[in-house]
Order: sequence, then C-alpha cells, then structure tokens
Amino acid sequence: MSLTIRVHETATRHCPAERADLQLRIQAEGTDKHAVTERVRTVLRLLTDELADLERGGAVRRWSNEQVTTWSDRPYDPDGRRLPHTHQTSADVQARFADFEQLGHAVEQWCEIDEVRVQHVQWELTTATRNEASNSLRAQAVRSADEHAHQYARAAGKQAIEAVVIADSGSAQGGPEFREQARFVASSGSSTDLRFAPRRIAVTIAIDVEFLAS
Repeated sequence: MSLTIRVHETATRHCPAERADLQLRIQAEGTDKHAVTERVRTVLRLLTDELADLERGGAVRRWSNEQVTTWSDRPYDPDGRRLPHTHQTSADVQARFADFEQLGHAVEQWCEIDEVRVQHVQWELTTATRNEASNSLRAQAVRSADEHAHQYARAAGKQAIEAVVIADSGSAQGGPEFREQARFVASSGSSTDLRFAPRRIAVTIAIDVEFLAS
C-alpha cells in the first residue's frame, strides 16, 4: 500500500543590500504664509538640483518629489484665547541610491538644513538578485524535502518515493519572503561623514511537498 509523506521545507539566503530608497520631508511653519512657503520651495530646489547631479553621476538611480502643500491652523493659548494663524508647508522627496557612500554624505549635508527631516531609509535588492536567490532557494528546498522524504520512507519500510505535489507555502500565488534586516549606523571614526552600513537582507522560500512512497 502506498504511503503519503508531506514535507515542509524552508531555505534562506542573506544578501547584501544593493540599493536604498530614501524619503525626506521638507517642512516649515510660521505666521507668514508667503515666507514659510518660500523657505520650503528654496530648500526643495536645492535638494532636487543636487539629486539631479547625483543621478547624472550614477549614485542615484531615480528620484521624485511631491507637490508643495500648505495648510493653516489657529491654535489657542492655555487661557483659551485664539492665537494668530500658523502656516505649515511641506514637500516630500524620494530617491533611490545605489552608492551608499554618497547616500551618507548627502544625508549628512541635508540634515544640517533645519527644514529637512529623514522619514526613512528602505533597503532593497535588485530584481535580478531577488530572482536569482529565489530560484536557487526553491531548488535547495526541493532537494532538502526529497532527502527528508527518503528518510521518512526508509523508517516506514518503504523503498521508493515520488513527488506528486509541490507548492509554495502560505501563498496561493507563491513567492519568496524578503525580510529587511538592513539598517544604517552612524560611524564617526576618523571621518565626520555619516557612513551607512546596511546589514544583509534575508530572502526566504517556504514550500510544501507531497510524496507517495511504496
């Protein structure tokens, strides 16, 4: 009589980050709406000009910026009296860096500007690296599942096995899991530059394989 053996396997590879998606916010506030807006527009022109130079030099793959937005608020003081209007203006800027040394240098410079805030840095792999790692890990997981299935079959007194179902685990469409384990650190050392040291990104494949043993 045939025996059904089901094996769950995972395989992981840690890959160095290859690019960094940086998001900045330029923001200013004050009682003079025109002055606040001009401060943001001036900083935005500065950053986009520098990003264009970095893109031409190859350090930045692409960049974009959102439209400048302004809103107003009229707060109350502790005694409940209305205060003058406060105007706030902001604009978001996104950039994809391929050169982490240039990323650290640029962020250090931009953070010296009062109106600039770093929202986040998202570390990524290129599509080619993701695909290569995923294909290799799938083959590794299948080999491991086959080895374990043979061990189960021998323990049950069976000699031959055949894989009849292979499925990505936990997803109808399949696909690997990319867990971001990269971050940046500030390193002073002998230099005053901000150095970005991304950790590796874990790419994980999980599969379920069903075998028939006889």
